[in-house]
Amino acid sequence: LSFCNAQELRKCLEILPSGPQWKFMVVEVDFPIKQPPLLYFCDAIECLQALLSDPALIGHIECCPRKIFNSAEKIHQVYHDWLTGDHAWELQSLLPPGVMLLGVILLSDKTHMTTFGNCQAHLLLISLANI
Repeated sequence: LSFCNAQELRKCLEILPSGPQWKFMVVEVDFPIKQPPLLYFCDAIECLQALLSDPALIGHIECCPRKIFNSAEKIHQVYHDWLTGDHAWELQSLLPPGVMLLGVILLSDKTHMTTFGNCQAHLLLISLANI
């Protein structure tokens, strides 16, 4: 994927599949400020649904907790990812048959937006541990 300017980059982005729609709201504060802050967000459930329905992830989403051992005697359990842990196994046993356990990963990050002056963005990123 290559581009020489913003217009070419925009064309590349427009061919990507659309995801959840961005929304925004004005955040009300109890003190005087020059400009009220805006909160931009996507619905978390829509984000997770977009991940689960992404064709590029077919075959890469784990659905069931599993126990892995390093020998047939099952003496030493191997912990590879969150679905190989005991807690995932216990949680899945509490769910009705046919229901899949999803591990949601949330990551917070602060970034400076120097092109907008002295502004900061506080990002909250979401993903699935099942991928």
